[in-house]
Amino acid sequence: MLLAGVGCDSGDPAPTPPTTPAPAPTQPPPPCAEACATEGRVLDFGFYSDYAPLSYSADPEPGSSGFDTHRGYEADLLDALEAMEGAELRFSRKGIGVWTGIWFRAATPDYDFIGGGITILDSRTRDASGEVVVRFTSGQVADRHSLLVRAADASRIAAYDDLDSSVRVGVLAGARGEGRLLRLTGLADEEGVLVAGARITTATGEMVTDGTAAFTISPSLVSESLRERRALYPPRPDLPQVVFHQGNTVEEMLAALRDGTTDAFARGQIANLGAAADPALVVTALDDLAEYGGFAFAVDDTELHACVDEKLRYLTDDLRLGYPEWQANAGVFRERAEAWACAVTPPRARSSASRTTGVTAGRRLLRSAPATNPTAAAAVIETAPPCDTCAEARPIRRLRPGSDRSTGRECANGGAPEDRAAPRSGSPFSQSRSGALPAAAATTTPRRRPRRRRRPPRPAPKPAPPVAAR
Repeated sequence: MLLAGVGCDSGDPAPTPPTTPAPAPTQPPPPCAEACATEGRVLDFGFYSDYAPLSYSADPEPGSSGFDTHRGYEADLLDALEAMEGAELRFSRKGIGVWTGIWFRAATPDYDFIGGGITILDSRTRDASGEVVVRFTSGQVADRHSLLVRAADASRIAAYDDLDSSVRVGVLAGARGEGRLLRLTGLADEEGVLVAGARITTATGEMVTDGTAAFTISPSLVSESLRERRALYPPRPDLPQVVFHQGNTVEEMLAALRDGTTDAFARGQIANLGAAADPALVVTALDDLAEYGGFAFAVDDTELHACVDEKLRYLTDDLRLGYPEWQANAGVFRERAEAWACAVTPPRARSSASRTTGVTAGRRLLRSAPATNPTAAAAVIETAPPCDTCAEARPIRRLRPGSDRSTGRECANGGAPEDRAAPRSGSPFSQSRSGALPAAAATTTPRRRPRRRRRPPRPAPKPAPPVAAR
């Protein structure tokens, strides 16, 4: 699989160096992997419609006017991708109400890529025949498995060890939470093979597991006889009952928890925290394992996958920015996108409006740009707004080289304000904040030593008096 962050590397062999030196470019080259799609192309993006707050429809009812209106964490990420100058990314978003195998739709002609809080698993890249048909991005959100319970039961069901045969746990069939719950409780092994002696009801009848692979439930493989599963009754009193929700909306699953049909709802912490806005519900039993959600692309769409993945890694600062930061500031990814635009756009080409809206562009990107995009980081030194337009200028206690003496502000790029003469090339004040001297300074000849002051000439000695003749 193609590694994320390759950017403009197409994977082709390096060309043979020319025998004659190439002419010097008349302008700086564009940043690496700037455009992800041809100009005017609109990418078809499908998303799961019922996984708030990560990804959901404004109206979860299929066919409604708001069903294709995307909301949530992933929606804001896509908005930021569209706002990245030069990326040429535009999306047509379509809601999908069926969860089972949703990621495989990326390999169909109907979609360019798929999202919706999909946990990245290698097993999910392979179809029923074992062929790899999709690939995931590096991951744009981290999550952990958890239980959502009624507030009155928070002390009774505080950990997975508290789950016994008196507890009914609801799961969305086919979701990652289902397989993780079965493994954490001991109802299934690492491969998803169910423990022997469990009684399972399905749409067609009832069966008892024998501990073999004929009864398997995992995120990538479900035995044919268990596809219409409804409930699992454990073979031992120290194991819980499981209710498999098939085709139910999240609201219906939460209603089952509130009315006592189930005692817990197993799924990711982020989604459960969103539901816990209801004071009657609380989140317990956090898993130690962090898992990552990503977008699914067709396996052969390597260039689009690599380009989008590179820009997602930039927007999330290689996952240093995630759900908690977005929850505190829903505009965090848009701000990163504006910083990208300030970094990649030549100063003379930017409008006056963009110079004032990219408030923290230069300094923030230089401080936090991922190492996979050194071009953008280096460009900041040249494009950071001068003092008279820098909205993030910070006060300084004493004036330093590169400060605006009239306002006491420090320039974002460490240089002089536009309305003042810049230091001449080669002076120590022309050094950038990165510590590198400009090219002109590097080639300047050393200054001559100052000439000594000339002393005034000494007065001529007086002539000796004449000697008298003897």
